Amino acid sequence: MFSPAKLTANAFNSFRWSIWGPQYAALLGAAAALMAMVILLAKFDDQLFFEWKGISLNTIISILSVTIKAAVTFVISECISQWKWILFSRGEQRLLIDFDRIDAAARGPLGSLRILFRTKRAFVTQFGAVLTLIVLGLDPFTQQLIQLRPEIQYNEPDDNAVAYIANTGSYYLGTAQSQPRFFENSTFNSEGNVIEFERHEWWNVTTSVSPSMEGAIMSAFYNSTEQLRNETLFECTAGECKFGPFQTLGICHRCNDVTSELTTRADNFDNVINAIYEYRTEAITSNILAKAVSLPNGHFIANTDGCRPYNDDTTFGCWGKSTMSTTFGTGNPNKTVSMKDIDTLLWSMSFIYPNKETLNKSGSFPSLKDGGNKDAVTWPTVALNASECALYYCVKNISSTVLDNRLEEDITEVDGVTRTEDSWDSGLTDQTGLTHQTRVRPPEYLAPPDESRALEFHEYWSVAFYKNLTLTLPSLRFPWRMEVGQESVKSLSAHFQGLFRWEPWYNNTKIREALQKIPGMEKADGFNGAILGPLDQTDLNMDARPPALKYLLPWSRLDHANISVVFETLAMSMTNEMRRTSDMQDQARNGMDTMSHKGLVGSPIVLYRVAWPWIALHVTALACALVFLFMTIHGSDGKENIPLWKSSSLAAIRRGHDAGGVFDDTGPSIGEMENKARKVYMGESQDDPEEAKPCITLVETPVPKQRSQSHTF
Repeated sequence: MFSPAKLTANAFNSFRWSIWGPQYAALLGAAAALMAMVILLAKFDDQLFFEWKGISLNTIISILSVTIKAAVTFVISECISQWKWILFSRGEQRLLIDFDRIDAAARGPLGSLRILFRTKRAFVTQFGAVLTLIVLGLDPFTQQLIQLRPEIQYNEPDDNAVAYIANTGSYYLGTAQSQPRFFENSTFNSEGNVIEFERHEWWNVTTSVSPSMEGAIMSAFYNSTEQLRNETLFECTAGECKFGPFQTLGICHRCNDVTSELTTRADNFDNVINAIYEYRTEAITSNILAKAVSLPNGHFIANTDGCRPYNDDTTFGCWGKSTMSTTFGTGNPNKTVSMKDIDTLLWSMSFIYPNKETLNKSGSFPSLKDGGNKDAVTWPTVALNASECALYYCVKNISSTVLDNRLEEDITEVDGVTRTEDSWDSGLTDQTGLTHQTRVRPPEYLAPPDESRALEFHEYWSVAFYKNLTLTLPSLRFPWRMEVGQESVKSLSAHFQGLFRWEPWYNNTKIREALQKIPGMEKADGFNGAILGPLDQTDLNMDARPPALKYLLPWSRLDHANISVVFETLAMSMTNEMRRTSDMQDQARNGMDTMSHKGLVGSPIVLYRVAWPWIALHVTALACALVFLFMTIHGSDGKENIPLWKSSSLAAIRRGHDAGGVFDDTGPSIGEMENKARKVYMGESQDDPEEAKPCITLVETPVPKQRSQSHTF
C-alpha cells in the first residue's frame, strides 16, 4: 500500500552522498574548473602573451576545459546508465533492444545518435544524449576562447630608437624693411642766401617671404592633401611611433557658401565696367545697361544686359571681354562677408562665379558661331554662386602616429585662441617708429580706425614697427603664448596681395569715382580679381587677372567644394612649412632643430583577447548536466522501487540471470542477439519489492496486443 512517509524517506535516500557522491564531486570539480577558467581569462584579457617553460595560458585553459569536459561527461554517462533501469522498471513494456541502445548512449556519441533516432518514449534519456553531443563541442569552443591580437606597445625612446616630430610655437621668417626717402627744396635770394627751405619725407616698405614658404604656397596648388601629409618632418627610427596631443602654430582655413547673400542690383554699372576694362562700350553708345550682382561687402560681378557672357557672343553691344567670375581679396575682416569674427585674418577671398551645372543644362555651350542655342540664358538671368574662404593664424592640436614609416595625423583647431591685448600694437600712434622716434608721423601713415587692428599689409600703414602677433588661450590656468613676427605678418600679407590682387584695379581713381556714383557702393572696393572670357566650344580663352586666379577658379573645378579644397591645401602646406622652418637658424639646419616634440617608440607585442561568447557552451554544458542529474535523481526517487545501479556491470549480469533463456535460441553473434532483442518486449511485476527485481515478460513481435508465452522470474 502507498505510504507518503515511506516515499519521502526513499526520496531523501535517493539524494544520499553514498549513492550520488561521485557525481556531486564531479560537478563541483567542473564548477571549480570553470570558475578558475573565468578568473584566469579575466586576469589575462588584454595582457601580454606569456610562456613559462613551454606552458602558456592556452595550455592551462585547455587543461581546465578538458577537466570540465571529463567531469560533465562522467555525470551524463552515469545518469544515462541509470535511466535504463528507470525505464525498464516502470510498468510499461519496452523492446529489449532499448536497453542496449541506452547502454551504448552512456558510452559515447555514436550510441547517443542511435537513441535519438530509434528509441521512443525516452525523452529525458534523449536529453542526456543531446548533452553528450554538445560536450563534444567544448574543445573547438575552447580554442576560440583565447585569441591573439598583435599590437604596438609604445615606450619612452632610448639610445637605440628615437621619436621626434616638428612643431613650432613661433614663426619669424620673411622680411619687411622700411626705408626713409626725402628731398629738400631750397629757395635762394639774389645774394645766394636761403630764404625758404622745405624738406619732404616718405617711407617705402619692401617685403619678401622666405623661398621655402613661397614654394610651400605654390605647391598647394598642385598637391593633394594626402601628398601634403607626407611632407611633415619627423624622425622615427623604429618605424612605429606615437606622438601625444601637442599644439603647434599654424594656418587654418574656413570656407562658407554665401550664395544666399547675392542680390541683383537695379543700378547701371556700365560706367564702372568701362573704367575697369578701358572703355569697353562707351565708344559705341551710352545707353547700354549693365546690371550687377553683388555681395554685402560691395564685391560684385557685372556684364552687359542681354549678352551671353559664357560663350563667344558677338551681337551688338556684346563685343570684347565678358566677366566670367570675380574675386575680392582682403586682409581686413571688416571688408569680408562672413569672416568678421576672425581677428587673426591673413587673407580672405570672396568669389562670384557661374553655376556650371545650370549653364550646361541651359544650352549656353557651344558658342553661337558654332551652332549654339540662341535661347541660352543671358545676363543678368545667369545662375550664380558665391563662396568666401579665409586663411588665418591659429593654433592646431595634433595627434600623430607613425605606422610602418607612414605618418598619420589627426589635426584640429584649438578653440578659443585669441590675440593678446598688446598684440600687433604699434605703440606709436603719432610717430613713425623708424629711425627718428620723435618725428611726427604724417596723417597718411595712420591707419583708419576700421583697419588699425587688421593684419593687412599697406604701403603706408605698414611703415610703423608693430609688436609681434601673439596668440594665447585665456581659458588655461597658465596660458601659453605663440608668436608670429611682425615682419612675417607683413610679408605674408603682401605676398598674397601680389598673388591674388590685380594692382591696376586696386585704388584706381577712375573705378573709385565710378563706384561712388552708385548708391550703396560709395565705400565699396568692387572686385580686385577677375577671370575674363569669352568661352568658346573648344578652348578656354580665359584671361585671369591676376594670373594666379587660374589656380583657384579653373573651369574644370568651378564649385564651392573645390575652392574649399584649395584653401585647405594652402593651410596645410603653410602649416607644414612653419613647423619645418620657423626662423633663420632652422633654414640653416634644414629644419632639423624644429623636430622638438618627443614621442613614444613603438614595438610589436602580442596581447590576449578573450572572446567571452565562446565560454557560453561550457556554462551551458555544466548547467544542463546539473539539471540532468537532478532529473535522474528525481526519476529514481524510490516510489517504484527502482534500483540505483547506474552503470554497474554486476547489475547487468544479475538482470541477465533473471531474464532467463531469452537468447537461448539465438546464435553467438551480436547481430543475432540484436535481432532477437528487437522482437522481445520487457515488462515487470511487483512480487519482490524488497529486492526490486523486475520481472520480464516475453512477447514475440509482431503481435502488439496478443499475449505470448510469458515468464516471470
